[in-house]
Amino acid sequence: MGGRTEVPSTNEDDVPQNEQEQMGSENSAEVYEFEHEGNLTFNNPGMRPDVWYIVYDEPGAPGKFQELLFTEVSECIRAQGVSTICDLSLFTPGDRVLVRGNNTENAVVVSELEFVEP
Repeated sequence: MGGRTEVPSTNEDDVPQNEQEQMGSENSAEVYEFEHEGNLTFNNPGMRPDVWYIVYDEPGAPGKFQELLFTEVSECIRAQGVSTICDLSLFTPGDRVLVRGNNTENAVVVSELEFVEP
């Protein structure tokens, strides 16, 4: 006879709106395995054809290069701070960039590519 009806609780009642927004922004900082500033290169000798690379320096080491692997969520940030999904057709060899991402066996999966003013 006595069935019980449960009313779902919401976090909105427990946590004020401004604190919810702050919690979301505090947790959004990501840590990347790869974060280097360098120049984009494309179709250079010794590199895979039709693949973008970053050429960069590390203290005490000769110039290095790393293959860049873009996904459907790789984000490109223009100098004006405008952020969009990366459109590789807009890249130019020699563009100065800051790449953030995570390493795979042979490449860096790009999370963010930020164009840097020379």
